[in-house]
Amino acid sequence: RGHEGRPPVYFALTLALAAGLGWCLCGGHGRWRHWPGRAAGGLALAVLMVLAAPWLAARTIGDISWPAAWWLAGAVLLTGGFLRLALGKFYPQPGWPALGEAGRWLVLLGAAVWLVLPFYTHRPIGAGDAYWYDTMLSDFVTQVRAGQFPVWAGVSEYAFNGAVSPLRLAPWFQHFGAFLDLLTGQSLTFLSLKNLVMAVNLGLTGFSAYFFLRAILPRQPLLACGAALACLASPAVLTPVFGGDQYMTFLALPFLPAVCYGLWRVATTNDVPGHLALAAGVSGLWLAHPPIALWTSVTASAAYGVKLLVFRGPRALNYTAFGGAVFAVLGSLSLVSVLLLDNTYQAKISGHSAAVEIVKSFPATFLPFGKIIGAPSDNQPGYAILYVLIWAAAWLPWRRRPGALLLALGVAGLFVLFVPVPYVTAWFWEKMPSAVMQATNSWPMQRLVPIWTFLVIFFFAAVHREEPAGSRGWKAKLFLLGLLPFLGWSGSQAHRLIQQAYTTIPYDPQSHLLYEKHNVLLTRYPFVSFATIPSYFSHGYMDPVLEHRLLRKDRSLLAANIESAARKGALPAADPRGTALLASGTFRAVNDGHTTYYNLSPHLVLPSNQHLVLWLSPLAQPLTGYLQILGQDVFREYGLPDSGVISNRNGLSRAFGTLPESPGIVSLFTQKPGGETPRLTVIFPQRPIDVGFDFARYELWRYDPEQLPVAVKSWIPYRVTVNAPEAAYL
Repeated sequence: RGHEGRPPVYFALTLALAAGLGWCLCGGHGRWRHWPGRAAGGLALAVLMVLAAPWLAARTIGDISWPAAWWLAGAVLLTGGFLRLALGKFYPQPGWPALGEAGRWLVLLGAAVWLVLPFYTHRPIGAGDAYWYDTMLSDFVTQVRAGQFPVWAGVSEYAFNGAVSPLRLAPWFQHFGAFLDLLTGQSLTFLSLKNLVMAVNLGLTGFSAYFFLRAILPRQPLLACGAALACLASPAVLTPVFGGDQYMTFLALPFLPAVCYGLWRVATTNDVPGHLALAAGVSGLWLAHPPIALWTSVTASAAYGVKLLVFRGPRALNYTAFGGAVFAVLGSLSLVSVLLLDNTYQAKISGHSAAVEIVKSFPATFLPFGKIIGAPSDNQPGYAILYVLIWAAAWLPWRRRPGALLLALGVAGLFVLFVPVPYVTAWFWEKMPSAVMQATNSWPMQRLVPIWTFLVIFFFAAVHREEPAGSRGWKAKLFLLGLLPFLGWSGSQAHRLIQQAYTTIPYDPQSHLLYEKHNVLLTRYPFVSFATIPSYFSHGYMDPVLEHRLLRKDRSLLAANIESAARKGALPAADPRGTALLASGTFRAVNDGHTTYYNLSPHLVLPSNQHLVLWLSPLAQPLTGYLQILGQDVFREYGLPDSGVISNRNGLSRAFGTLPESPGIVSLFTQKPGGETPRLTVIFPQRPIDVGFDFARYELWRYDPEQLPVAVKSWIPYRVTVNAPEAAYL
């Protein structure tokens, strides 16, 4: 929470913890096989845990309890030690100066912390997509905390309609979030946890890039660190999370270095670690973001086909089978799920539209932000990456190794796909199958530029692999000296993205209303991948308790909770919790400042912690607009005259609205002690402005959820009690 006035000492402790962790894991205490080294390492772990606990308890991202802080400190350090052992085959052998190595890790972490600084907050950040992802993470973590795991569907009150996106399409986001929730002792709010996922992911991206670059350049760590920094600060890496809430794209980035390294190693040594890195990286991409995985898989397959022309025989086939088996275990579940889900709701995207967008985006893809007004130029590699590419291409004629040539082929192939090469680009995209275009969308740069960025830095590393001792020093210094101004430019561009992200953070006290369980809005996302949306779908708040229905054997409606909650019961109710009419009358719409906004009067008084429904019967003809209900603890918003208007339905709408067939019932609930009086507003942009008019008759009802036809006892596990006069479908 650095941008909210927290002193920088917490970030200093963060970096100190990282430096100590790097020193411990990189061999600063000596080799682990000797007892003095093990003792020193154990002492270092103890000291780091002491440093880590107050840092974590200081609410850097949210309120973390002391037990959770100690647990996280130990878990992080043990995880790091395990990774060091598990990935030892990829990493250079111990023996380099530990202080310098830890310092490079520290620089990368510091850059990652600064670049993703807006996410160090407990507040919401982003727009509609971010809201949806937070809701889905809340649903999944709720399942995990309860120890109940339904099959690939949402089930809690955050996703009671069985949402499958992104869980079936890109499950890494929710599973990674649940893993971090475990590490933090399940003490973070869901908002803080989602922000933590983004903050940690950028650090992992930098670490992953440096880790695998360092494996290619064991004797040139500064080159590896410089290339990793250029990648971290690239707009292609930052734009997905800052520019469009493209969380799935952003979460795929840590897996791209493994794929690039695997391609290099397969082309050079053709051994087990290379195939393992390649298969595991591609698997991670399919779990994180299928569109990125699709294009990476195509690129990797093309490069792999070239490799098979060089390495032939049983050994090459055995390694290929090994890589396929690794992918089958790690990544096939998401791949098969994507293939089986018929994405028929979206409008078909043509390859011609992609070619048009590529022409419109050039040369803005290679210019600073906003240089060409109106051009979608945020997804760009950045000048630092272009400098790395030019440097590597200049030295390629003198360093033509198989790994460098293979990566150069990938760099050149993708480059042709997102720049307007005459005759080539348009022909290629117009021949693209429709299924590929659906995944790519009409703007290919957002899929291809991030992949291309990582290919460039690994192409650079492959070119500089094992430089002669006499030339290594001056070339590395010259490269780093030239890289500094380009990193400065990348920093200035990143600063613009950071400032833009700050503008999406609401600081008003009511910013958390949308994220409260009793206010969660269900949007188009649950059904965006289906041809038909349920008729009762509402693009707004839906009370999961009231969405239960009983159908007769012929599928006709027998009873519905939403209709049983209103216009039922004696007045006054004998039971203070029972169904009763609390208020009724006519809403008068009074113009607010000669605008399209009309405030409804009289005001409603909502008692605290009681289940309420508001029934509306419009007096005027159905109007296009919105209904908003805003209080200190309640928020509702519905499109009018039909809140499910985006649906492709069969039959009449059962969503809330002002049409004759609409139920016209809104669920209300507040936890504020003593109750509250919310403001009801209708917005009619197309209606002629006047002083006011009678909007609708209304009735405010209280109901007892235990007396409904379907009484929900618990959501996880799902248990209900049904009161039906005859056999029925639930």
